[in-house]
Amino acid sequence: MPETGVLIVGAGSAGRGIARTLEDSGRHGHVVLDLSGLPEPVSCDFDEATDRWRVRTESGEVHRPRILVAGPGTTAPIAGRGGASLEDALRGEQAAYLGIAHTGFPNLFLVTGTHAADEGGHIRTCLTMMTAEEATRIEVRAGAQREFNRILHRTPARSLWRPRPAAARGPQRSAFELSNIDEREEDDAYAGSAALTTDEVTLSVQVHLSGHFEPLDGNYHWYGRIAGDGLTELKQRGRSAMHLTIPGGPETAATLDEQDPWGNYRITGVGAPPFPLEPVEVVEVRPQQGAGGTLCSKRNTFSGS
Repeated sequence: MPETGVLIVGAGSAGRGIARTLEDSGRHGHVVLDLSGLPEPVSCDFDEATDRWRVRTESGEVHRPRILVAGPGTTAPIAGRGGASLEDALRGEQAAYLGIAHTGFPNLFLVTGTHAADEGGHIRTCLTMMTAEEATRIEVRAGAQREFNRILHRTPARSLWRPRPAAARGPQRSAFELSNIDEREEDDAYAGSAALTTDEVTLSVQVHLSGHFEPLDGNYHWYGRIAGDGLTELKQRGRSAMHLTIPGGPETAATLDEQDPWGNYRITGVGAPPFPLEPVEVVEVRPQQGAGGTLCSKRNTFSGS
């Protein structure tokens, strides 16, 4: 059976028309499955390791589409990169780009019953972009979504008959990050479960962490995305000390940054990170006499532990 390329959920009567619009997009078309009107999915989450969605239905069936199209009838929770909640993101100040795409949710497109025909055309354009560049992932850039919202909020009713700015006419290639899973470099030093603790509470969270050695201050700086229940309440409690621990790792002092406009949190720290590092040689240098260059004089090993 051909692998599903596009899965449509919660689109109601508009689902069939959207499916027809998307089936022949791209050089070889897409296998489109419309679940609208069938038993609703119970969960939808994006698998960053494969650039596919995992959609579980009430019957226990699991679909693995490359692209997920979600209509207003979708009741299942949708989790994007790092476990970010679409419901929380949509409550934020930033509307979806062109009504179809939200930063943090790759390969996900939204449709409404009212403008389904236009939105289906926008999604078709995005799939054509993916096919042209042999991309397995498409995600709207945060800057493009902010610019779209800026135009949306500044446009008064009296100007609706004027030509629309390019950012509001249709999907622009420059608004999207496209990549291929086989060519993408892995940025995360650690991705998975962790525990965030304070003196009062311990939260089970999901993290995507990375870092770098900063020569300006001589410290290792680590950072990344964090998702989980209770983060907002924990942030609101004040400045109590926090520690992040991954399975088998040390308890590491951490700082929970302010929530961004899309409802996501970042976690940061300075010093040895909570994840293991490959040993790195740190070379101490001193000026070379008479030549204006440098001369290596000592070597240490920093393993991050």
